[in-house]
Amino acid sequence: MLAASSARFTVAPAAQSPCGTPPFALAVGASCSVQLAWVGVAGDAAETATLTVTGDMQPTTATVSLHGQGLAQAPANSGGGGCTIGAGTSAADPLLAGMAVLAAALVWRRRRAAR
Repeated sequence: MLAASSARFTVAPAAQSPCGTPPFALAVGASCSVQLAWVGVAGDAAETATLTVTGDMQPTTATVSLHGQGLAQAPANSGGGGCTIGAGTSAADPLLAGMAVLAAALVWRRRRAAR
């Protein structure tokens, strides 16, 4: 028999494997491949479990330690908040240039109206 001590570790037969869904029995001299996966998500803390194989072998129980670790992904902002200059690229942002021209025109108009 093959079992993981935590439901967050799944055991399934590997592709092209003659074994069935765990728990399964193997004949003497037979072999079987399984896939083991941790079904945690990126923000999960570390988790440990044990994979246990039991049968009429010597010794009757074999164990394997399992460890799963979620890795939080760093948020990415490649646009620099809408300004390509803030993104560290060499491209000039046409909106930023347009706003600078508009601000200069407003300052010029106010100064002209104040005379």
